[in-house]
Amino acid sequence: MKSTLGDVRHILLQNPLSLGGKHRRIVDDSLLDPAVFDAAAATFGVLDTPARTQVLWLLARGERDVRRLAERTGESLLAVSQHLTELHRAGLITAHGRGGRRFYVVDDPHVVNLICQAVDHHTGSRLR
Repeated sequence: MKSTLGDVRHILLQNPLSLGGKHRRIVDDSLLDPAVFDAAAATFGVLDTPARTQVLWLLARGERDVRRLAERTGESLLAVSQHLTELHRAGLITAHGRGGRRFYVVDDPHVVNLICQAVDHHTGSRLR
């Protein structure tokens, strides 16, 4: 049975480490091109703004339009639009139109895992 993106999101939200084990690709570190690390650093650089990180986290939980994101973050529509542009440019989110509105979502399980683990890491550290 093929799992859907919603299933993956549900699993990752329940257990952010669920992509480990048999799903994790082990790569010989001598085979990695330095450009991979440049790209990874650029990905983290996109998340240097707390509001942008919150937008990505919300989109990892399900698709939303700019108005809903602005309501949830307390940011202006313009600010959220700018964050969405940066996240889309970095390849972290996708967008599609429906009913005259644009909806955004994280559709890569690696990105869902990354943002869930980052938020969970800091939530857990405050509770210790």
